[in-house]
This record gives sequence, structure tokens and C-alpha cells, in this order.
Amino acid sequence: MNTRSIAVDGVSESFSIGPRLKAVRIAQGLTMQQVADASGLSKGYLSRLERDAVSPTVSTLMVLCHTLRIEASEILSEEVTEIVSKGQIVVGTSSKQGINHSLLTPSTTKGVTVTHTELEPGASTGDDLYPMFCDTQTAYVLSGKVEILFSNRKVKLVAGQAITFAGREPHSYRNPDEHHGADVIWILVPAVGR
Repeated sequence: MNTRSIAVDGVSESFSIGPRLKAVRIAQGLTMQQVADASGLSKGYLSRLERDAVSPTVSTLMVLCHTLRIEASEILSEEVTEIVSKGQIVVGTSSKQGINHSLLTPSTTKGVTVTHTELEPGASTGDDLYPMFCDTQTAYVLSGKVEILFSNRKVKLVAGQAITFAGREPHSYRNPDEHHGADVIWILVPAVGR
């Protein structure tokens, strides 16, 4: 059976394979010569490929993916960019508690959840401590004051300060200021509830 090499087509004009291959190579700490030697391709060809001066054939792309120990889908899938505005995706509102949460990451994002939380003066999540089912959680105070309560300590934060802690550590939080609101950015890794 005869096979022929065909160029990788069918992706948008703004899509670039070469720079993605270069990024993977650099992230793995490999030189262009090391990849050339391992793949059997010339260093000159790899240089042109990484600059998008040439398009790889399907077979060449498969050889490079094997050499770099990645799946072709990592190179060929187009990243989806989605702009989310504060308040566009409301994930929790409790007028009783005086706390509003807006999701800032698209619902398709799996690696991280970012929310913007607005706390009215004196607002609190209550006395019960609760965990978030993620590995790491960061709170960054944009404005106002926030207290985060753990089982063994209370951490006071003001605008411009952040804290990072284990996401599964039970906690609650509140705005201790009875006269001014507070804004907090929460970052949870990996994404929660997806």
C-alpha cells in the first residue's frame, strides 16, 4: 500500500503549529539539535517549522509528537478564549448574608476557578467552617478588609494582601467593617464543581 505525506491543513489561518512545538521543546529543556537527532529531522527544517515558515506533514507531526512525548491533540487543538465580565455568571448570591459571588473563569475551564466576591458591610459566611474541594485556594483582597477564620487561627487581610492555603482546610470568612464593603478575588486550583 502506498502512503503519501500530506500537510496539516484544516485549521484557521491564525493557528500556528510551529510556535507550539517550540514552546513544548523549550518547556522540556531540549535544544533544537537534540530534537533533530531524536526525530531524524534536520535542525534547519525544525528551525523553519518553529518559525511557521513551513507546515509539517501529518507523518512529520506524528514523529515530532512522539519525540516530544505529547499527543498530537495538544498541538492541534485551538485554545478557546472567552471573555467573562464580573456579574455575567453569578455563582452564589445570598442577600441574607450580604455576599455575592461572580465567576470570572469560563465554565469550561478545568484547571482553575476564579471568582470575584463582594461583601457588604459586616457580611459573613457564618460560624460554620467548610472546606472547598480543591488543592489550593488563594484569597486576594481588592478593597476593604476581610477576616478568614480557620479552626485554629484568624487571619486579617486588607486591600492588596493575599493568603494561600490548602483548599480542603475548613474555613469561613467575613467583612469585619460595619461601614464599608469589601471585594475579594478567590482562586481555586483545580477548578471546583466542574
